Amino acid sequence: MHDYPILEYDADAGDAIIEPAKVLKRIDAMPAHLVFCFFRDVLDVVCAEAETIYMLGSEIGPNAVYGLRVPDHNGVEKPVAVLHPGVGAPLAAAFFAVARFRGVDFAQLLYGGDDVSGDVWDHRGWQQHKTGREKLFWLAVEAVLRL
Repeated sequence: MHDYPILEYDADAGDAIIEPAKVLKRIDAMPAHLVFCFFRDVLDVVCAEAETIYMLGSEIGPNAVYGLRVPDHNGVEKPVAVLHPGVGAPLAAAFFAVARFRGVDFAQLLYGGDDVSGDVWDHRGWQQHKTGREKLFWLAVEAVLRL
């Protein structure tokens, strides 16, 4: 135990130094289901007519959180939030940590379109596989609606 409250679970030390509830406000329009998509070209197509729920600021500049209405596996239309998450691995690790701490379901589909196993990078034309990336996006939407 620390002499100072560093994390939310340091219950005996008082309020945390950075208590999320004190620096973040809840976004009421945010659906319970969210899909991060790194494929900007897919987002441009899928979210072209979508509502912008919220605008985030990030290392890549302004970043919209879109709202879609998508039928689940029973045909019931459900709201799903969609956004480009910014930087890959560090941000994904942070989301896993926050999800675990908050007790919410979180999953990630990893798309490995290129090959970095050799001495020379092999892009394998991953940039041209738009159809595959869009199918992966819809697979992620279907999966999140089953959580």
